[in-house]
Parts: sequence; structure tokens; C-alpha cells
Amino acid sequence: MTEKPLEERNRTTLQAAKIGVIGSVIAALLGAAVPYIVRLSRDGNRGDRRSRSKTDDSKKTDAAQEDLLFEVTSPKNLEKGKHKQLVTVRGKQDHVPEDHYLWFAVRPDGKEEYSVEGPIELFANGTWSHKLTLGEEKGPLGKYEARVLLVNKKVHEELSSCKEPIRLETLGGESKDGLTYVAEYHVRRK
Repeated sequence: MTEKPLEERNRTTLQAAKIGVIGSVIAALLGAAVPYIVRLSRDGNRGDRRSRSKTDDSKKTDAAQEDLLFEVTSPKNLEKGKHKQLVTVRGKQDHVPEDHYLWFAVRPDGKEEYSVEGPIELFANGTWSHKLTLGEEKGPLGKYEARVLLVNKKVHEELSSCKEPIRLETLGGESKDGLTYVAEYHVRRK
């Protein structure tokens, strides 16, 4: 078998890339669910900015967070569909730093306080599962904001003792260490 000339291989690669882009655009226009990862900074804004602390341990944790994978794979219509009060959410995870936990913080749109749920159950095969609660049984219908939090052991213990909705900015003590926003989803309850 003879090898194709470099120019022909490059042309074929370019054509395949164009087909991939066109397919992605068509899928987006048709509303196909494509799993994605949303990275949020500590202040909750979209982007890859991370708060950095001056301690060596924090730098190690921060470096590990750069590789963190958190992805929703089911239900595929998490943000586009309408869901009941309890939604079983599943996905992929990888590189969760040692001695850290993933939690959900959920609130109806327009409210300041979150109900915290967790920790999210992580499995050795790189998946996770959680029953997400969208408000009280007779709570408001409509949009809910669900944030995924990566927390250290100290904040995990704070969250474990929460019985009432809280404001997230109260977590982590005065230094505010130990809490990173990983993902944000807007879910509609029917």
C-alpha cells in the first residue's frame, strides 16, 4: 500500500475537520444535548480564573483542580427539559483532589440562600450519581440554579451540619479557603 502525498492527507484532514464543525453547528441548531463542563471562578463568574492562596497546600489543591472533570451525562435534557422535584443526575468525574468532596447547592432563581445536598456519590469507575432536589415538595415551580461545589474537609464538615438554607459566601471562615465553584446548571421544575 502506498502512502498518500502529504498535500492530499492535509486536504483530507481539513475536510474531516469541516464536516465535524458543520455537524456540531447542526446539532446545536437542532438542540441536541451535548455534555459540557462549565468552569466557574470562586466568585461564581464563568471563566477559568481561580483564587490562589499563598500556602503550599492550597497551591497543590489548585493545581489538582485544573485537571478536575465534572460532567453531567444524564438526563441529557437537564437544562432544556422540565423535571419533577427529584431528579436523578449522573455523570463523569475524574481528578477530584484527595480529601475533597463535591456537593450540590440548589436554590430557586431569585433567592439568595441555597439548600446544600451531598456529598455527591463518586464511584471508582469515574462516574457519579446524585438525587437532586428542586425545592420543597410543595415548593415553587420554575427555574432553579444548581451549583456544583468542590470543598475541602473543613467546608465539607460545615455543609454536613447545615439543616437550613445558607448563603454560600458564609462558608470557609474568614479566609474563604476550601470552596471552589465547579459547574452551574439552570434546571426547570414542572
